[in-house]
Amino acid sequence: MKVIQEAKRMTFGTTISKSHNKTKTTWNVINELLGKQHHRNEIQQLTVEGTHYTNQQCIVQEFNKYFTNIVDTINSNKPESLSSNTSSSHNYMQHVERNHYLLMVFKSFSTHEIISMINSLKTKNSFGYDKSKNS
Repeated sequence: MKVIQEAKRMTFGTTISKSHNKTKTTWNVINELLGKQHHRNEIQQLTVEGTHYTNQQCIVQEFNKYFTNIVDTINSNKPESLSSNTSSSHNYMQHVERNHYLLMVFKSFSTHEIISMINSLKTKNSFGYDKSKNS
């Protein structure tokens, strides 16, 4: 068993030392040891508004077209009062604050209060730094 482990260590060491990109090769070795496989996630087919694309260049162009136009689409859905005003970023933030977010309030605490809060926490359901269950 030790002979096999030593042979693997030497093989991986040689592979890494002969590599031009040692960092990448090291991660490849680690992923191999962990059983992780690298998959290329190429999109084989894309359908946009009823048109089917299988050519990789066409698929890339369609994604590019989508992401370059999405800002205009989002902006066209903003309320009219926000898009026509010169200080629209300020108005937009007021709109978001009124309609979507609650007001945040920050309070100061003393060191003693923080230590007291931490000491009052129950540890029976938490995990330690080594991910072992505290009892």
